[in-house]
Amino acid sequence: MRQFNYVCCDQEQFQHEIRAITRTGLMKHGKERHEKDDRFRISDRSQYILGWNNASKINALETELSQVNKQLTQIEKEIQSLDSQLKKRRQQTSSLENFMRFTDFSEIDWRSVELDCQNLQKQKQQLEASSDYLKQLKAQLQSTQEEIAQVEQRREALIREIQTFENQQRQAKNEQNKCQIKLQSVAASDIDEFATRMAVKLRQYTMTLEAIAQDESDLQKDLEQELRKRERQQDDSRSALTIRMLNFKNAFPEITVELATTLDFLGEYLKLKTQIEHDDLPRHEERFKRLMTGKVIEAIVGFKGQLEKQEEEIQENIDELNKSLRQVDYTDSTYIELCY
Repeated sequence: MRQFNYVCCDQEQFQHEIRAITRTGLMKHGKERHEKDDRFRISDRSQYILGWNNASKINALETELSQVNKQLTQIEKEIQSLDSQLKKRRQQTSSLENFMRFTDFSEIDWRSVELDCQNLQKQKQQLEASSDYLKQLKAQLQSTQEEIAQVEQRREALIREIQTFENQQRQAKNEQNKCQIKLQSVAASDIDEFATRMAVKLRQYTMTLEAIAQDESDLQKDLEQELRKRERQQDDSRSALTIRMLNFKNAFPEITVELATTLDFLGEYLKLKTQIEHDDLPRHEERFKRLMTGKVIEAIVGFKGQLEKQEEEIQENIDELNKSLRQVDYTDSTYIELCY
């Protein structure tokens, strides 16, 4: 704090102090160095901070800034006013320079020209008022102009109509080319088959050039509906086939153990069906039933009555029965066998 230890005093005491400052801003640093800054007033709080709070300096700076902004606004207004005056002076100078180019008064004598125009206008009105023939000519001229305007409108309408027909002709040619390309990509036999199959439906359409696009759209919608109907029928058929394959697999698991119930195995099921039809299993089943009503059933009933006998006798009887069952031609490769 020694470097800020200054004594505030008058001029007489200033000479005796080592570090001092006067009211006028004269500062003494040691015995030889004296300073005085006359650029600012010593009472200007914006140039120093007294104590530990800078609020006074901030307020002083804000006040000074506000004054400077006001002065700046006033100066800008004066500049705008001077610019406006300068523009007026320049316009006046330009007008005077243009005026100085005239060397003869007749060049700017607009009154004489105005008087001549008024006299000519009066003469024209007099001529128009005194001449009936001129009125007739004006009426004919107006009528002719109206007819010309009507003819011109009709001509423009015909031109637009011709342009419309030409555009329609170009579009029809483009559609014709597209149709030819489509016809070339389809076989003639397919076209004949389609026409025969859809003859009733095709008779409902007019088949004119104006309605061909709408007819095509309607026919396409009908075909799409038919396609969706066929797809639904196909899905129903797939579901029915899957259910029948599942039922067959559940009924005969011993011969369908390697087969699944998806349409990928439909060929295998068809082969099995063909084999069953070829082997005529229903006929063998009827024959087996007839044989079962004969001696085999009697033997089985007798076997049931002898169940209480010894195990060896029962096994021998079962073996004898199995021998008899093997002789029954159920199929070429299958027979019935009783378990112990």
